[in-house]
Amino acid sequence: MFGRNRIRTIFHGFCVFLFLSGAVARAQSSENRELQDQTNRGPILQPRQPPTPYQPKRPNTDFSLSDFFKNLHGSYSVSLMGPRFIGDSNETYNIYIPDVAPLQLYHTFQLSYQVNNDLRIGISESAPQNVANDVVSPMTGSHYGTSIEWYDPNIFFEMPNLIEIPGWSVFTSAGFSLSLSDESQRMGKVTSITFQQSWVVKTWPSPWSYGFRIYLNPQFYTDPMPSGYAYRQTLSGSFGHLLSYRVSPNFSIQTSTNFDFEHRSPDPKGFWHLGDNLEDTFRIGAAIYPDVFPMFMSIVGYFQVLFWNPSVDTSIMGASFSIGF
Repeated sequence: MFGRNRIRTIFHGFCVFLFLSGAVARAQSSENRELQDQTNRGPILQPRQPPTPYQPKRPNTDFSLSDFFKNLHGSYSVSLMGPRFIGDSNETYNIYIPDVAPLQLYHTFQLSYQVNNDLRIGISESAPQNVANDVVSPMTGSHYGTSIEWYDPNIFFEMPNLIEIPGWSVFTSAGFSLSLSDESQRMGKVTSITFQQSWVVKTWPSPWSYGFRIYLNPQFYTDPMPSGYAYRQTLSGSFGHLLSYRVSPNFSIQTSTNFDFEHRSPDPKGFWHLGDNLEDTFRIGAAIYPDVFPMFMSIVGYFQVLFWNPSVDTSIMGASFSIGF
């Protein structure tokens, strides 16, 4: 009897233990669920405040000269169409004529404003200048003297991030000209559109850089064509490769080609016919980039030969200098 009662007592105690353990477990489980629910719901919200009358945000109209000048950029560059490999030191082979002509400087002035990281708006003006007088061409017998001619100013829009291609840096520029020069007025030019795009392969940290570029320049005129002109150029363009090797942060070796084409109106071969414009060229040279921070500067020297018909008579030495802020 004693053994049976002892077993019954132990059994009752075990049942009480199980009941109390279940109660504790259920209490802990409920507490954990509540804590988890509060965590999922996020922080406890404060009581709502009465709504306040709508007050539109005023635009920031404060003008800051420091911000304006920080985004203002300007540059000047000059390129020398230098002497031929043979002949007088005052004469060069000018592919724009084409003929043996005086040494020529090509000036470019540019002023622009950085609107944001994706857009820069500016204006540029260029002028070729003959710097030698009384040069007689041994090829055609033509006489040339000193002169300077201002081209039409160009309004441009630079959009470096317009096109994004993995592994490439794509630069896009577009613009239009203001027909203010005497030649444009005589020809009845209304305007011309410029479009330039370059694709450069991202090779960093390799010192090599290579890519290609294309340039298009459709031109528009009034009708009829003025007397004294046999045709008017309605489209010009060019394309070519770019290749450089960065020897150091301040020095590089460069090569480039330029293949030129045009369309004239009227053209007996039809609207879609493209003919030769300037002579195609190949250049090889070296560039120096002096440290003049916060400004930038480049000095370039090069040799230029005709791509399809290289000759010492038409090969020249040249140089360019650029500085800006």
